[in-house]
Amino acid sequence: AQFNTPRYKANVYLTARELLKNRRLGGTLGWRWINAYLFEEPFHERVIPTYQLVDLQISYKFPKIKSQLRVGGQNILNNRHVEVPGGPTLGALYYVQWVYDPFLP
Repeated sequence: AQFNTPRYKANVYLTARELLKNRRLGGTLGWRWINAYLFEEPFHERVIPTYQLVDLQISYKFPKIKSQLRVGGQNILNNRHVEVPGGPTLGALYYVQWVYDPFLP
């Protein structure tokens, strides 16, 4: 038994920091692949199909106020998928985040 988890998963993330002349722009692009697997419960079995997800985040630093603005999304291509039987069908999730970092150079 695999404890209701896929046997194989793959994650690849590319991150670029301090882009452009002012070194304030950054970003991350990610790809996740999850192999199909059998989800077993005492009275129920279901195959969770293979799915792939693409994540993206762009960030901009504001050094004078020790802050960073991040805009991004998980599953930005809105690949609708199920991760557990009876669970919701998941799609894209987008966000805007303001981060105060007292250690930001």
